[in-house]
Amino acid sequence: MKFSYVYYKKFFNIEKIKKINNIIKKNGNCIEKDFKAKNVIKTADVSFIQYKFLKEQLQPLMDYIYDSNKSHFGYDLYNISDLRLFNVNHYKVNKDVGYDWHKDASHDYASDIKLTVLLNLSEKKYEGGDFYLDDAGKIIHFNEPGDVLIFKSFLLHKVDKILSGERTTLSIWMEGPSFK
Repeated sequence: MKFSYVYYKKFFNIEKIKKINNIIKKNGNCIEKDFKAKNVIKTADVSFIQYKFLKEQLQPLMDYIYDSNKSHFGYDLYNISDLRLFNVNHYKVNKDVGYDWHKDASHDYASDIKLTVLLNLSEKKYEGGDFYLDDAGKIIHFNEPGDVLIFKSFLLHKVDKILSGERTTLSIWMEGPSFK
């Protein structure tokens, strides 16, 4: 059966999330420019980390992504190189939307982003920041540390504004051959 998204509540426990966050603090950087969707509001501060630093910690997640793709999406996906950058999005209290309606897209002519994977790295509770997926107006309460959401990247989606606390997520884009 094909799906628009797969949601796994608390894929990682809080201890694993803290370990991942410590690796990001030690090895993350802000060298690359964030390529947000054009003409939309995005209030998140973005940092980046190469996959090689998180590879060991994320191996169970990567296995889950490939297995979920095989079972529910059916895309041809490329393997992720150690040099691939993952986005770390830090959403703080703001009067505007966190990230307005957009689609994730590749700037490469030879491939397209097939799946977007979000891992909730927030260690503390926050209010707001609801995730909307334009699949029959679905709101996904992606608000616990370790929650994982995998969805078709070409679906419109947004993050609502943060009312209190801070929402932190790791974004992984799974690419494959261009759609034909």
